[in-house]
Amino acid sequence: MATKAFDWQLIRKDGSRCILEVSISLKKQATGEPVGFMGIARDVTRRKMMEQALRDNEEKYRMIIENIEDGYYEVDLAGNFIFFNDALARITGYDRKDLLGMNNRDIMDAFNAKRVFSLFNAVYGTGLATKAFDWELIRKDDCKRYVEVSVSLKRDLKGHPIGFMGIARDITERRETEELLRRSEEKLRGKTRNLEEVNTALTVLLKKREEDKIELEQTVLTNLNDMVKPYLERVKERARDPKQKDNLVVLEENLNAITSPFSYRLSSRYLNLTSSEIEIANLVKQGQSTKDIADLLNVSSKTIEVHRLNIRKKLGLSNKKASLRTHLLSVR
Repeated sequence: MATKAFDWQLIRKDGSRCILEVSISLKKQATGEPVGFMGIARDVTRRKMMEQALRDNEEKYRMIIENIEDGYYEVDLAGNFIFFNDALARITGYDRKDLLGMNNRDIMDAFNAKRVFSLFNAVYGTGLATKAFDWELIRKDDCKRYVEVSVSLKRDLKGHPIGFMGIARDITERRETEELLRRSEEKLRGKTRNLEEVNTALTVLLKKREEDKIELEQTVLTNLNDMVKPYLERVKERARDPKQKDNLVVLEENLNAITSPFSYRLSSRYLNLTSSEIEIANLVKQGQSTKDIADLLNVSSKTIEVHRLNIRKKLGLSNKKASLRTHLLSVR
């Protein structure tokens, strides 16, 4: 019986080696007696070298695939897993023996299965690889994970499509971080809107407060002019005692100072001035001397000097040559 083709190594005359693919048949005489052997020998050295190089490259390729952190997969045209690395098995939660031959639809819900089918169908139709594509898979323990997947068409040596291959990366943590960031941004936007509303309300309140203040000032001024000053004029006309007239003049001037914004500005700007100091400051501003003020207030000139000194300190007038009246007149 003839043998099938088998390989053996031949040493040539020049000492080099080659590989032959040989078939052997028994050679017989017409009587049927064996007289030798015959066969065909084909030099397959180049083919064997190419096959070995291919095996080496495939082994190197497999080693790289097995050691990358991302998942690598190969599926046939029906979507059944025919090859994958350990990283993909870890992502899906299945043992290698369970995952091998499993259809990719078994690790996703109907919604994602429809999306993935459309993507693979587009790759098959165009022959163009896809960029990263996100979808949700269901692990063996029913836990859901988000993966970012690339898809390329796999072809045989003749260029015919035989399946798909690509990289799968678990992006669950990244998606969760993005979601937390989105919620934080939304929360921040909500707080910003609240602050804007509060700011608007505050602006309205401050405006109303200013309007009320102006209205109150106008009311006080109107009441003083209509209800107080007329009677003060009558008292001044009837007064006979010069001292009493002077006091009435001071009273009138003080009322005028109250109705002017000077006293308000002075008291609001320098909150540490006492009421007596504000009264004396008003008289100084009117041009009254220390003696005149002392006579009007029925106190000693020394007391007025002490008050004037305290006023200068509180107003920050350290320069003794600086005029207190000039400074008071500059208060706006």
